[in-house]
Amino acid sequence: MNLFFDLMKIECRSLTDELRKHYNPSKALIDEVYDRHIELFSNRSQLFLHEVNRGRNTRRMKHWNKHIEEALGVDNMALYPSEVEQD
Repeated sequence: MNLFFDLMKIECRSLTDELRKHYNPSKALIDEVYDRHIELFSNRSQLFLHEVNRGRNTRRMKHWNKHIEEALGVDNMALYPSEVEQD
């Protein structure tokens, strides 16, 4: 499934949106914002990997899928139904 990469895309968009709010940001500001988003993604991805347990926890997979669908409009569960074990 693409859930992990979709989470990365969400964070990338968030980083881009935040940087666009600044007119001509300094390198120091860019580095600060970038580092913060890297840490946020690291924390979120570790939580995701722990919760979904390599796809074995269908309930948490559905939770993360909903988050991704709301943010990106991508329903991975519908795209790859054979990869999802049913509860």
